[in-house]
Amino acid sequence: MNDAIPAAEPRSCGNCGAALTGAFCPVCGQEDREFRRPFWRILGQFAQALVDLDGRVYRSLFLLYTRPGFLSGEYVRGRRAHYTPPLRMFLVLSIGFFLLVSIFPRGGDNPGGPGQPPAGEQQSDQPLRDLLADGEDTDGLAELDLDPAEIRASIEAVPIPFLPEATAGRLKELVIVQVVGNYGEIREDPREFFEEFFSDSLEYVTIFILLMMPLLALLQAVFYVFRRRYYVEHFMLTLHNHSFLIVCAFLLSATGLVADRSAALEAVVNWLDLAIILWAIAYLYLSLKNFYGGGWFYSGVVFFTASLIYSALTAAGLAIYLIVFFLLY
Repeated sequence: MNDAIPAAEPRSCGNCGAALTGAFCPVCGQEDREFRRPFWRILGQFAQALVDLDGRVYRSLFLLYTRPGFLSGEYVRGRRAHYTPPLRMFLVLSIGFFLLVSIFPRGGDNPGGPGQPPAGEQQSDQPLRDLLADGEDTDGLAELDLDPAEIRASIEAVPIPFLPEATAGRLKELVIVQVVGNYGEIREDPREFFEEFFSDSLEYVTIFILLMMPLLALLQAVFYVFRRRYYVEHFMLTLHNHSFLIVCAFLLSATGLVADRSAALEAVVNWLDLAIILWAIAYLYLSLKNFYGGGWFYSGVVFFTASLIYSALTAAGLAIYLIVFFLLY
């Protein structure tokens, strides 16, 4: 009796219909995975993906913090499978840091406490609009030595190109109300205002940093023009170095929380903070030397000059960013 094994039916890709010879379609690349499967198997695969991802993240973070320029060198040499992609790492660290800042209460917050308005109370800006329209003063504004008429005249004198006159007028009106309202809050409780202001502004700092990083990469490209590297290689080093700085910010925030809760450990925390800051300076210098392979002296000159220029540009950009945010806050 001949028991022949039935031949397996040929499989085809559900996306493009091409014949499958393995786990992935040779034409479109879609994985041959059955969508209809038990829920417990989906949970198992999800848990496995988390473990694999965490292993890669931990390895990348350890190498990022302990080996200056190593991950950037690995990336440009094509060895990328075992490490978290640079942009993803930067975004995840940024989001994680800002979540950490938002989770822990800010000093000086006292919801429902003395001097705070009742929960749910809304303050209309109509009195401010009436005040600015009439050019009159109030006790609160008198303490600030502000003249609403002068504020209105100063802001209305600022030209806003490329906008219709009606749109520009509405924008200026919004700015006028915001400026007077913000200064009134500053006068009432400056500490609370600026804590809330800087905390809220952190939500957009990631975008600001992403806009500034190409400038540092450009500076490195100018200093190392004879290395004949592509701009994206300079940008990868900049991306990894900024991710490293966010890790340092995590550590400094953690030591700050410890110091706030234990006065006995304050001296130890101060030494730890100093060590983190000194390592950050040494790290950024070593990252240039290790990645570009230059000498100690030239790497030092590039590090000092690029840091000085980049700090000045960042300070100017941050000032503009905070001014705009204050006008629209």
